[in-house]
Amino acid sequence: MAIYHLSVKTVSRSAGRSSTAAAAYRSGEKIHDERTGETFDYGRKSGIEETGIVTPEGSPDWTSNREQLWNKAEQSETRKNSTVAREFVVALPSELSVEQRSKLVKEFAEKLVERHGVVVDYAIHKPNKAGSDKNFHAHLLLTTRKLENGEFTKKTRELDKRGSGEIQHWRKEWAEISNKHLGNAGIENTIDHRSLKDQGIDREPTVHLGHNVVALERDGFKTRRGDINRAINETKNNVIDFDAAIKKLKAKKVELQKQEAKKKRPDVTRRIKSRVDAKKPKVTITREQVEAEWNKAVLKEFKVIEADTQKAHGEAKIELAEHKVLAKDQWNAAPKRPKFLTGFREKSFDKKHNAWFEEKAELDRKGLDLEKKVSDLDSYTKRGWDRKPSKGEVLAVNKAVKSNPELARAMKTIQDSDQKEAEAAQKKKREKIKDERIAKGEAQRLTKGMKSEDKKAYVDRTVKALEQQKKESSSPKEKEHLAMMQKALNNTTKDRGRGR
Repeated sequence: MAIYHLSVKTVSRSAGRSSTAAAAYRSGEKIHDERTGETFDYGRKSGIEETGIVTPEGSPDWTSNREQLWNKAEQSETRKNSTVAREFVVALPSELSVEQRSKLVKEFAEKLVERHGVVVDYAIHKPNKAGSDKNFHAHLLLTTRKLENGEFTKKTRELDKRGSGEIQHWRKEWAEISNKHLGNAGIENTIDHRSLKDQGIDREPTVHLGHNVVALERDGFKTRRGDINRAINETKNNVIDFDAAIKKLKAKKVELQKQEAKKKRPDVTRRIKSRVDAKKPKVTITREQVEAEWNKAVLKEFKVIEADTQKAHGEAKIELAEHKVLAKDQWNAAPKRPKFLTGFREKSFDKKHNAWFEEKAELDRKGLDLEKKVSDLDSYTKRGWDRKPSKGEVLAVNKAVKSNPELARAMKTIQDSDQKEAEAAQKKKREKIKDERIAKGEAQRLTKGMKSEDKKAYVDRTVKALEQQKKESSSPKEKEHLAMMQKALNNTTKDRGRGR
């Protein structure tokens, strides 16, 4: 199916570019730039179907020579930031034959020459092997000045001004010329330069994929741009069943009328239900049941989070792969330093190299961000070496609290109870240690200065007396204190024996 695409770009020295390099690359030829001394050789470039030059009537012979033409164009510009060429890029219908595509491009080039008095250097390119096999397109390189009396004269400023309407004119002109050639070839499909909104089509436009994304899609990788276009195409193919929609609306209306009727009459059903519920025996839920239900609710939320994380992780990996392809292309596009550069030529190369380096640095920064994103998503639902809950597990608990408030409150009650019991046990342990220290200090004070025989006899008598007090006491705390005192006294005789 034929598609519409027309874009207009400029070739400017301010971006470190030249018309000689652009012409050499698009035509697949070798061109020497007399201004800079550089030679651009793209003789080995493949995928070029046809090239040609269209000139105004009565033009000199040198305009048909690509190298002479663009060297003259460069020499006509004296400023260091001059725009030296203008480029139209158009998509060609893949349904047309080689000859039909050639006629289409030539007619469009002749129209450009006729209206603006410029020279047009065109090149028809075949589809890239890594991209779509229908991507036939043409590059039309225009001089920025009119050719009059064998010399380049005034600039075509009308193509630079947005308000002039020239670009809109050529967008419409390309659609009309293309449709004429499609009709001549017996093809019913047509293209339209207008937006979907201007055409009255209520549909989301698809996004431009680019050859890198197309290559990934053909290799079986799902990309974000590809997913967007698939979703748009799926929506485009859906047909609305108006009969079913009307039935659904009528059913909704009946349901709303029933709800309104219920609001107007006394809510007898609710009162009867509340009385019945009051007579029912209350069902108690055990601690184990609450914990089991809570774990089930958290696990349900975690599985959803885990699935979403895995999907996002896959998309991030694909985005990183796309970025690596772009970064590799940028690395391969590094400007090569020619030999014997001096003065203006060296400054021109340095400016070009600095622009390339800044773009590469920006791509490197984005690559690091994407790698961090992939790493973060990879560890989002996994516990680390410290076995602490992952971010995904924490989020699952928060979601479970929102979706099951009653169950969350019951679980919090259990957790608070466990925490209070643990704190009480810890406090009791601390008090016991403190009491044991006091008992030990009291025992040492009572037996201080006694001889071993006297101490042993005193300890035996005191321990027996304390045992009798324990039997008579009814307070558990007092019994515990007496037992500590007995133990501390017994330890005084043992410590003494060890000391000897």
